[in-house]
Amino acid sequence: MPYPFPFLNLSVSCKAEAYHWLAPLQGDHTMYILLIKHVTGHDVCHLIPDSTIPSLCLAHCMAIVNVAVTVFYDILMCSVKQHDMAPCNLIIWLPKNCSSAPFCQQEQCPIHCSVDPDNAKSVMIDIEESRPQVLQ
Repeated sequence: MPYPFPFLNLSVSCKAEAYHWLAPLQGDHTMYILLIKHVTGHDVCHLIPDSTIPSLCLAHCMAIVNVAVTVFYDILMCSVKQHDMAPCNLIIWLPKNCSSAPFCQQEQCPIHCSVDPDNAKSVMIDIEESRPQVLQ
């Protein structure tokens, strides 16, 4: 069986992690997956563990809620299932030029050096729990 991820352009796929995957499904359907961009960031569960939630400063709390609501409305417009909107699927982009300067004054805030509350950006990436299988 050939490798299930045939690269369309190896130079692009290495840099942008863009690949095309085809898998036959039941009922003569084909699933297409195209990743077009490498997302540098962390999911909300990784950035803000449950034990650190009370330590979030107000600015970061509002920023996280704002990006989550924005993504939620975007996925509703695209007819994505609402149960796919989970904290582990919400990726907060980290600033490209990370410096040691904190973004807020509250040192107990778990993301005071990693997320800019004035310019927080996010994306939803839905990776299903079941692993894709290549049908023979």
